[in-house]
Amino acid sequence: MKKLNLFLLLATLFILTSCNDSDVWMSYNQTYCADEWHDLITDPNDETQVLNTVTDYLSEVHGITVLESNIELNADFLSSCNACNCTAGKTIKVKVDEAHIDELEDLEFFQ
Repeated sequence: MKKLNLFLLLATLFILTSCNDSDVWMSYNQTYCADEWHDLITDPNDETQVLNTVTDYLSEVHGITVLESNIELNADFLSSCNACNCTAGKTIKVKVDEAHIDELEDLEFFQ
């Protein structure tokens, strides 16, 4: 019975500590070449490289730890222009601690 109680206690603690309500998803509409990290990317069509570069940039330059990330195609942000600051139709999403919302908003991320 003591082992069962100990197991239940440990399982409850694990569940409670693994749920972090202070994490938020932030989004960024990728441009053709005006992104802060653009010069660090050799192939903008390689989504893995883009996500790794964004994660490294946010960590190394701004001290922001990215917990998860992905890229979504978003036709609403596909621009008919090809200028550097035009949106490329891709939204970069990063999951971070909510303490970094203001700093990410300064970098043009949004919720």
